[in-house]
Amino acid sequence: MTCQPCAAKVTRAVEQIEGVTGVSVDLAAGRLTVAGTATDEHIRGAVTGAGYQIATTWPRQAVVIGARHRPVS
Repeated sequence: MTCQPCAAKVTRAVEQIEGVTGVSVDLAAGRLTVAGTATDEHIRGAVTGAGYQIATTWPRQAVVIGARHRPVS
């Protein structure tokens, strides 16, 4: 992720997942950290549903994402 609007979009998507109790974005590192009981699968689905790709999944609730804007058709 490289911009605040991207971070906000991903944050909103992940916050909607049942079991998520906190979301933190580090733009400099492109890292999204998620607290709670949501599964990695649900987090991955929310991130990709928002139009971004996950570059690396860390153990359990910390996810590093590489944001790539989808072309709008």
